[in-house]
Formats: sequence, structure tokens, C-alpha cells
Amino acid sequence: FFYGVVDRAVTESGRLHGAGRDQVAAWFGFDTSKDKVVNLRIATSLISLAQARHNLALELAPDDSFDKVRERAQRAWDRQLGIVTVGGASRDELTTLYSNLYRMFLYPSEAYENTGSAMQPVYRYASPFSAATGPDTPTHTGARVLAGKPYVNNGFWDTYRTAWPAYTLLEPEQAGAMIDGFVQQYRDGGWIARWSSPGYADLMVGTSADVAFADAWLKGVHNFDVRSFYQAALKDATVVSPLAGTGRKGLASSVFNDYTDTATSEGLSWSLAGYLNDFGIGNLAAALAAQPLANDPYAPHYVDDAAYFRNRALDYVNLFDPAVDFFVGRDAAGHWRVDKTGFD
Repeated sequence: FFYGVVDRAVTESGRLHGAGRDQVAAWFGFDTSKDKVVNLRIATSLISLAQARHNLALELAPDDSFDKVRERAQRAWDRQLGIVTVGGASRDELTTLYSNLYRMFLYPSEAYENTGSAMQPVYRYASPFSAATGPDTPTHTGARVLAGKPYVNNGFWDTYRTAWPAYTLLEPEQAGAMIDGFVQQYRDGGWIARWSSPGYADLMVGTSADVAFADAWLKGVHNFDVRSFYQAALKDATVVSPLAGTGRKGLASSVFNDYTDTATSEGLSWSLAGYLNDFGIGNLAAALAAQPLANDPYAPHYVDDAAYFRNRALDYVNLFDPAVDFFVGRDAAGHWRVDKTGFD
């Protein structure tokens, strides 16, 4: 939902037609004969039109000008990127570093909105993780609106070995808050997305939040609900998901064969991702066994889980073909996917 205010009178308006735009796009005309500048102050909401208007009031003061907002954004990015300083780098090297940090810190995204006041915030969100409560209307979502602070817009296949270790190193407190925002997906819909855009998208392989968040805990990031996260990771590794965008594909047979066979699309990649994530789960289980959490009903199982998942992580040997010195997919009967003589 969009709410906007302009500082020039609207003199004409209409719909754009064709190319599927009839219901989604419109145009506005302004009298710019005396001043060519039209300022648009705009806010959005995933909850309602009224919330979009409320978001605008929270974000922009009546006397905020374009220059003030730009300067405020500049200061915010200077603070964020200023956590890293480098000596002896060339201008081009600094441009590369800070451009990449800028892109890294653009994501993930907050999916929650302040439905309260600036002094007494109340955070709620329109859930893309659980069933809607009714139809969407022109002014209000039909999604469940719940309390919580979820984070979205992350594809863990891309980020578990790159961005998440960097968040853990550079912004550990914020990393914990973001992790708990993804755990909110589990508390709401029963799973953490493999690819959150913002809900459960059926993209890429691996439930790689498992190893990313376990790694963060083992590196000292503890300001998230690790008990719920562990249960989410355990579910990823052991439960066949009814949703295409969650869980591990091929799991119904891979737990018996020790690998995901070629009957599952991208089976080799699902296997190797599974071993990495099992290694993370096993190490987290060992840490939770060594330092038990208070009032954790699952505590008696961590020792066994640590042994089980660490052993499962070793199953990568089943897919290493000594004839080509590389990992190769296998079918359910154990046959290698490619002809040895033609492997490149």
C-alpha cells in the first residue's frame, strides 16, 4: 500500500492502459509553470493504507526537506560503513570495499512496521508465512497481522558462506537481531525459508540458514532464540516438508541412502549442502550439550544429536568418485551419473 503527499496541486490524473497495467498504474499531472520542482513524500506498508500514512508520519517530520533527508541518509551510511577502516589502500580499492559493504548491508530487510508511536513502538507484520485470514482489499491486507519483528529477503544459498559470516564479524548484535527475525518465520509458519522473498520461495538448494546461524552462535552471537532455531534446523534435517519452498528435497530417501540421488533435480547439490548443514547442526548440538540452556526440555538429546549429525556430515564420501577425483551424483542404485571417460 502506498500513501503519498505532493506539494503541488494535482491538475489531472488517469490510468495507464495496456500491457497489464490497467489495475496497477496511474499518472498525475501538476501545474509546473511557476516551479518545475514537485516534491513527493511517500511511504509504503504491507499492512494497510492507514499504516502507510502512519509510516510516513513516523519517518518524515513536517519540515523535512529533500536535502535534510539526503543528509540524514548520508550520515546513516557513513556510520554503517565506518565500522571498517583501511590503511594503505588506493582510492579504487576503497571504492571496491565500500561499494561491496554497501550492497551487503542493504539486505536482509525488516518486514515489520511500527503500529504504535515513536516513543512507544508496537511492531507488527503482515505474514507471508502462514495462511491469510481473508481477502485483500484496496485498503487492507488479507494476511494475518501478527506481533513480531521478522526479517526477509535473503537467499541463504548465496549468503551463508559470505554475508552471514561478515555480519557475525562486523555487526554481531545486529546479526543476532536479524537471525531472530528469521527464526520468527519458524515461530509463525513452522519453517525458516530457504529463500525468503519475502515468504517461502522454491529457489536454490540447501537449508543453509542451519549452518549460517549455527556458525553465528558458535562465534558468540547469542542474542537470538537458539532453542527455536535449533528445532527449526532439526526439522529441516529430518522432516519431509509439505511446502515446496521449505525443507530439504529428496529427504524421504536420502536419510536411508546417505545421499540425495539423481531422481531429485540437483540431487548432488542437495547432498553436499545437506552435509554442510548437518555439520553445523552437529556442532551447535555439541555446544548446547556442553553449556545447557536453562529450562530447555530438549537438553537430554543434544549429545546424541551431535554424534548423529556429525556422522551424517561425513556421508560426503559416498559421492566422491575416485575415478575422476571429484564429486559426482549417483542414482538410487548407486550408479554414477556420468561416464568416467567423458568427465570434464
